[in-house]
Amino acid sequence: MNSRKTWMTASLLLITTVIIGGLSVSAHIAKASAATCSSRGQIYQVVFQNNHASPENTYANRCDRIQFVNRDAVTRSIAFGPHEKHIAYSGILERVISKNESFTITLTSAGLYPFHDHFHDEVAGYFSVTK
Repeated sequence: MNSRKTWMTASLLLITTVIIGGLSVSAHIAKASAATCSSRGQIYQVVFQNNHASPENTYANRCDRIQFVNRDAVTRSIAFGPHEKHIAYSGILERVISKNESFTITLTSAGLYPFHDHFHDEVAGYFSVTK
């Protein structure tokens, strides 16, 4: 029984070390990749029109910007991440835009990021940011 307790304690310690170490590494990587941009890159536009996001897929570099423009008569609530599990990007979790309104984000973090209209989640797309 004593060896079993020792084994369980060692396993728990190893798992805790891996989790805490992994969180530290992940936080460091996220902080490094989300560094501020000293210069502005290219501007891309995603237009919501006819219940569709165009383009659905945008490929950009870090420090580029994306402007989300609503040309539909309905109000859009643009959210990042999968529907019902939103994640903040560039400090924005969700942004409501009426017809002919827009907002722009600066792409500070590399990765693949989905976006969608929270009111009409079939209107969706993603942007990919490289370093």
